[in-house]
Amino acid sequence: MTTLAYALLCAGGAHEYALGFEEIYAAPVGGFERETVIVVGDEESFGGLWGQVMGFMMDKPSARPQVDFTESLVLAYFPGMRPTLGFRFELKGLFLTEGKKPMLRLRVKEMSPGEAAAQMISCPVLMFRLSKRDGPKGWWEKDFRFYIEKTD
Repeated sequence: MTTLAYALLCAGGAHEYALGFEEIYAAPVGGFERETVIVVGDEESFGGLWGQVMGFMMDKPSARPQVDFTESLVLAYFPGMRPTLGFRFELKGLFLTEGKKPMLRLRVKEMSPGEAAAQMISCPVLMFRLSKRDGPKGWWEKDFRFYIEKTD
């Protein structure tokens, strides 16, 4: 976490909320070359994101995950390019810090291949359903920053 975020928390001026999440899709390919986070809050945006990710896939899922956007958002995490298909990622926590421009902090664990893995460049993707109820009222309507914290 950045020094500024810690200062805000310590000063009592900002509150941090733990957000609930559920993985709805994960694949070793379909992502971007650079680490990226995208949050969508409506069916049309989700359809566009899903179509972009599925454009890379040969074995596509039979259907797009169902999301009730009156209650939820979708967060897509693209860890960036990796040298093999064997890397795995796990979201260990998701937190929102209030402020003029809220900060969404992802705690991510990366596991290197423990076994032989195909030597093919991969760009993984993970998608999560987030509950709108877990933060302050209307937090999803604000423009927010992202911070990715790597954990062990």
